[in-house]
Amino acid sequence: MGLIGAEIDIETVNTAILNHTVRQFSLIGLILIGGLGLMMMFINRHFIKRIIELESKVMEFSKTKDSNVAGEIRSNIRGRDEVSSLSEEVAQMIEEIRNYVSNIIMIHQELDLAHANVAQMSELALKDGLTGIRNRTAYKQETSRLEETLADDGTEFAIVMIDMNDLKKFNDVYGHEQGNAAIIKLCHIACDIFKRSMMFRIGGDEFVAILLRDDYANRERLIQELQDVLNIVILLDY
Repeated sequence: MGLIGAEIDIETVNTAILNHTVRQFSLIGLILIGGLGLMMMFINRHFIKRIIELESKVMEFSKTKDSNVAGEIRSNIRGRDEVSSLSEEVAQMIEEIRNYVSNIIMIHQELDLAHANVAQMSELALKDGLTGIRNRTAYKQETSRLEETLADDGTEFAIVMIDMNDLKKFNDVYGHEQGNAAIIKLCHIACDIFKRSMMFRIGGDEFVAILLRDDYANRERLIQELQDVLNIVILLDY
C-alpha cells in the first residue's frame, strides 16, 4: 500500500471551474442568440414580410378598388402555411366584392332602364299617336287636377273646344291620309295660338285647350285669332 498526497489550491480550482462555466454559458448564449437570430430571419422572411405585403395589397385595394390586386396576392402565395391560407382568403374576398359590386351596378342599370321604359310608356300612354299632343287620358287627369286646384285656391281657367266639321265627308272625298293631314294642320294652328296652354286631342276631330294665366286673361282675343286664322286657311284651301 502506498499513500500519495497532493497539495491543491482550492482557489485555483474554483477559478478554473468558473472560467470553464463562463465559457460554456457564453458558447451556449452565442448558440442561442445565433439560433434566435436565424429563427427571426426565417419568421421575418416567411411570415412577417409576407403579412406586411398582404397588408399593403389590402390597403391598395381599399384605395383603388382595383380587383386585379387579387391576382397579385395569389402570385405571392408560397407553400401551404397559414399566411398562404390567409392570402387566398383575402384574394377570394376581393373577387367576391368585385362580383357583388358588378351585380349591384348591373341591377342598378337594369332598374334605370326599367324606370326609363316605364316613364316612356307612361308618356306614350298620355300622348296622341297622330298629332303628338296630349290625349283624352291626359285630359281627364288634368281636369281632375284642376278640380282639386280650383277647390284649394280658386284658380281661374277656361276650356276651349275645337271641332272639325264634316271630317267623315272629307275622308270619303279626299281619303283618310288627307283627313289626317287636315287634323294635324288644325292641331298645329291651335297649338301655335294657345302656345302657353295645354292642348289635348280628345276625339277623332275634337281638340280641347285649357287656358291658364295669360292665355286665360286674353282668351277672347285668342279665340278670335283662331277663328280668323281658320277662315284664312279655309279660303286658301278652297
